[in-house]
Amino acid sequence: MRVPSPPTLFLGRDAELERLRSMLDRVRSALVFGVAGVGKSTLAYALAARWPHPVIYHRVEEDEPAGVVVDRALHQLARDAVPASTPEAERVAELAERLDAASALLLIDDVHRLGPGGPALFFHQLAGQLRTGRLVATSRELNVLGPDAPDRLELRLDGLDESGARLLWTSLDELYGPSTGFELAWARFRGNPFLLRRGHAGDLSEEDPIARSVAQLSAPERRLAGALALASVPLPTAALLKLLPAPDGRPVLRRLVTRMVVSLDGAGGCSLHDLFREAVTAALGEAERRELHEALASLLREAELEPVARVAELCRHLRALGRHEEAGGVLAETAAQWVRDGATAELLRALEAIPPVRRTPEVRILRSRTLARLLEVRRAYEELHGLVESGVSPRFELKLAYGHLAMLTARLDVAAVAMQEVLSSAPGEAPPALRLRAGLGLALTGTYLGGGETARERLAYARSKYPGFERGFLWFCTAFTLWLDGRPEEAEEPMRTALAIFQEAPATFRGAVLAPAFAMVLLATLGQLDEAEQMQAVAEAAVKRGEDVRMRMYLRASKAVLHFERGERLRALAELRAVLDALARGGEVLWALWTRAWIGGWLVELGRVREGREALADAEQGMRGAAMEAGLRFVERARKADLVGQWEAGAPPATGRATSFRARALAALDAARQGDSRRLHVLLEEARPPATPDFALDRALGHLALAVAARREGRGEESARALAEAGRVAAEGRVDPEVVPALFERLAPVRYQALLDARGHVLSLGGRQVSLRRRPVLRRLLYALASRPGIVLTKEELAVAIWSAGYDPLRHDNALRVNVRYLRELLAGSPLSVEFDDTGYLLKVPEGFEYLDAPGTDF
Repeated sequence: MRVPSPPTLFLGRDAELERLRSMLDRVRSALVFGVAGVGKSTLAYALAARWPHPVIYHRVEEDEPAGVVVDRALHQLARDAVPASTPEAERVAELAERLDAASALLLIDDVHRLGPGGPALFFHQLAGQLRTGRLVATSRELNVLGPDAPDRLELRLDGLDESGARLLWTSLDELYGPSTGFELAWARFRGNPFLLRRGHAGDLSEEDPIARSVAQLSAPERRLAGALALASVPLPTAALLKLLPAPDGRPVLRRLVTRMVVSLDGAGGCSLHDLFREAVTAALGEAERRELHEALASLLREAELEPVARVAELCRHLRALGRHEEAGGVLAETAAQWVRDGATAELLRALEAIPPVRRTPEVRILRSRTLARLLEVRRAYEELHGLVESGVSPRFELKLAYGHLAMLTARLDVAAVAMQEVLSSAPGEAPPALRLRAGLGLALTGTYLGGGETARERLAYARSKYPGFERGFLWFCTAFTLWLDGRPEEAEEPMRTALAIFQEAPATFRGAVLAPAFAMVLLATLGQLDEAEQMQAVAEAAVKRGEDVRMRMYLRASKAVLHFERGERLRALAELRAVLDALARGGEVLWALWTRAWIGGWLVELGRVREGREALADAEQGMRGAAMEAGLRFVERARKADLVGQWEAGAPPATGRATSFRARALAALDAARQGDSRRLHVLLEEARPPATPDFALDRALGHLALAVAARREGRGEESARALAEAGRVAAEGRVDPEVVPALFERLAPVRYQALLDARGHVLSLGGRQVSLRRRPVLRRLLYALASRPGIVLTKEELAVAIWSAGYDPLRHDNALRVNVRYLRELLAGSPLSVEFDDTGYLLKVPEGFEYLDAPGTDF
C-alpha cells in the first residue's frame, strides 16, 4: 500500500518531527497517539517522506487481525507470495528479519483498530527482534505494555500552540485567500489542525461542526461522501466519479476536498476523514445505504485497484446486500489470483464471511482446498466429508478432493475407495485430468498400504497413455513410491526422467515444487549434495510463485534432510520438529506420522537412542492404526541405526554413506576390534569430524576405537583415558550415556581375573563383586597399590595417598597395619594379594588384572 503524502502545509510540528526522527536512532519503535484531527498520521507521513530506506505502510481496518498486517507487510517487502503459515511467531520473526535487511520503516496507521493483542504483537514481539528496521504506529489511545516490553517512544500529539495555529492560519490565507475569524477559531477549536482548516474555510458555528457539515451536504455531495463512508478502502477518483452523471462529479468532489470532508492521497485515492465517517454513516437511511452498496458493487467490478483488494471490497458489498451466492461465485472465479498474490489466508476469511447455510457446493469445495493450502487439513476433510455424505455435485471432482484429504489424514481405506470410484467411472464421465490425478493418488495410497509393486505396474501401464507433463507426473510418482519402499537407488532414474520432462513441459505449481523438493531429498540421501542444493534453488524459486503453506512445509522438510546430510544435524532436527508441529496441528496425520518416524531415526543415528525409540514407537502405533505397511517398514529401517544393536552380529554396521565421517569411524572401530593397528590409525587420520555437537557421536567413536585397541593390547590406563574422553565428547551431543560403554564392552569384552573400577568403587573378582563405596580408607589404600602393581609403595607414600598427610609413625603405623589386615581379608581366595617389604607394601596381581582409574577424583 502506497504511503499517503503529507499535505502541502505541514506547519507547527517541526519539534515533534525532529524528536520522532532522532529518537528512532535510539529506540526501535514509536507510538504517535492523540485525539482525532491533531495530525498523527500527517506527522507519520512526513517522517516516511524523509526516511532514506523503504517504507512499508498499512492502514488498519476495524478489528483487523494482526496477522493480516504481518502478512501484507511481508508481501510488500518480499515482492512475492508469503504464506500466512502457523505459528504466527515465525512470520513475525521473518518480518523483523526482512525489515532489518532493508533498514525499512514499518508504518501502521490506526493501530488501535487491531483486534485483541494486536498492538502487543507489534510493540512487544516485533519491536523486540528489530535491529536496523523500525516501527512507527499511530493510535487514538495509548496501549499499555508489560514491564518486559522493549523501550519505545510514546509521542502524544495535542493541538498546536497559539503561535503554531496562527502560522497555519496565515499560510492558509496565502494559499486560499484571507479569512477572518482566527480568534474565534482559536477559542473554539484550540490547536486542532483539522478543525482550524475547517474554520478557515468558514465553518465557525457553535454547534458540532462535523454534524453541521454533514447536514449541509447537497444530494450529490452526500452520495459521494456516503459511498466513501461505506467503503473500507480508498476508492480511485475515476471510479468514484461514476456515481454521479458526467460532468457533475468533479466539481462536487472538489468542493468536498476543499471543505476537508474528503482526502486525496498521492495515488489519486479518495477517502473520508475519520471524523466524518461515523457522522455520514449514521445519517444514511436504510434504502440509501442499500442503493450505495449496489452502486459500489457495480463500479468495483472494473475499478483500478489491486486485484485482491478490489475483489475483497466487492464481496463485502455483495454480502451487505445479502447476495452471498454471488459473492461466493466471485471468490471462486478469482481464487487463483488470491493465491498468486499471497493472500490465501485473506481468501479463507472472505469465504468464511459467507454464512454456512448460504455456501454453495462450489464455495465449500474451494473453502476446503483453501484450508488445505493453509495446512488446516483436518478442517478441510470435515468440510468435504459433509458434502460427500449429502451427495452433491460435482461428484467426481468432489470425490477426488475428498480422497486426497482422506489420504493426508491417514484414512487410507477411505481414500482408496474414493479414488477408485473416479477411475471406475464410465468413459466421458470424469475428465482425463481428474482420472490422472485419481490414478496417481491411488498409486500412492496403495504404496502406503504396502502394495508398491502393484502400484508401479499400474503407473507403467498409464505412462503409455499420457503425453507431456502428465507422463512426468507418472514418472515422478514411480520414483516416489520406490523411495517410500526404501529403494532410493532405484528411484533415481525415474526421478531424473520426470525432471527432464518437466523442463520441456512445465508442471503445475505443486508439481514444480514437489518434484525438485523430492529430488533434493533423494540426491541428498544418496550423497549427491551439490546437485541436491541445485534442486533446492529450483524448488524455492517455484514455491514463491504461489501461496501454499503445505508446499512450503514439504519444502522445509526437504531442506531439513539436506541440512542433515550436509552435517547440520541439530539444525535439521529442530527444523523437522517444527514441521512436525505444524503438520500435527493442522491434522495432516499421514506426513506427521512419517515425519515423527524420520525424527526418531535421526535421533537413533545421533546416539539419542531412548528418545529416538520413543518417537519411533509413537509413529509405529499411529501407522498400525492406519495400516501403513510402507511406514512400518520405514520404522524398522530407522531402528537399525542403533549402533549397539547392529554390532550384536559381530560385524561393523552398514551406514549407506561410504565417504561419511561415520563410515570411517565405524571402520576404525572394526580395525581396533580386529587388532589392525595400522589400518586403525590411517582411518582415524582420514576421519576428522568437525568439532561440533552435530558430530559428537562420530568423534566419540574415534576415541572409542583407541580405547578398544588399547584394552586389547593390555594398556589398561590408556584404554581408560580414551574411554573417558569418548564419554565426554559424546555428552556434548546429548548421546545416551550408556551407548559408549555398551559399545566398548561389546567390542572389547573384559578378559580379566580381577577388575578394580575406581569410577564406580567396585572390585570384581571372578563372579563376585565387592562394593568399596562405604569404605573410603580401605579403597584409598587399594587404589594406591593398584595404581602401581608389583611395586613397593613406602609408608610415606601410602600415608599421603590415604590421609593426605606426611607419615607419622605414632599416628599412622597402627592404622596402616589394621587396614592392610582388612584388605588381605577382603582379597582372601582371590588372585590378588598384599605383601610386606621392609620399606612398605606392594600389590601382587595376575596377568588378567585391570584397574580403571578415575583421574581427578577424590578416592
